[in-house]
Amino acid sequence: MKKDIVRKERLSWDFVIQWTQSKNQDFEKDERGWRKGKTRTHTDDEKQLIKNTREELERSDDKLYIGPKAILKYLLENNNQDKQNKNTDSTKINLSFIKSVLKEFGLSKPHQKRKRGLSKYQNYPKQLISEIGSLILEIDFIQRFIKGQTKPVHFIAFSCKSLSLKQYRRISAQTNENVKEELKWFFDNFFIPDAVKMDNGLAFIGSNSAKKTN
Repeated sequence: MKKDIVRKERLSWDFVIQWTQSKNQDFEKDERGWRKGKTRTHTDDEKQLIKNTREELERSDDKLYIGPKAILKYLLENNNQDKQNKNTDSTKINLSFIKSVLKEFGLSKPHQKRKRGLSKYQNYPKQLISEIGSLILEIDFIQRFIKGQTKPVHFIAFSCKSLSLKQYRRISAQTNENVKEELKWFFDNFFIPDAVKMDNGLAFIGSNSAKKTN
């Protein structure tokens, strides 16, 4: 019996033996010594401090981040100001407490599953590219190594999700000239899209010293 309790509840032997031998085994009685819902190590003033800090960061124009880590960093940097209130101690506040306070005040957002191809801080390309047009052409380089060869083989890939279209062309290297030449080939043989989606590689945007791709 005791062995099952230790294994299932992941408790220590000493605690299980002490509990099973105790005459007072009332499950419904709360003997923790503090009111349910009230933290043992933090005060209500510290909760309010976190709430006020979050709202202050949200109003600030020069603060890009307002999450738990940003709040903790702000509290530690401004610890001297908080010392005026004896009921608050910024040095004892940790991330888990900040997260629970934000959740309690309804200031935390539920975790969202990351969507492939979506940059959270730029809203790219879901909100940006989709507003440009419905026919979006995506291009990118592919590099493969063939057994027995020291140099890789280069390809350029074309993809249009709305048309379920994929095309691949072998190129000599990942250069600006090859990009322009292969785009011209695609436009002549398929269609001219509303926009072309590409990364910020030098072959696409041009180097600092060279002329930018048009």
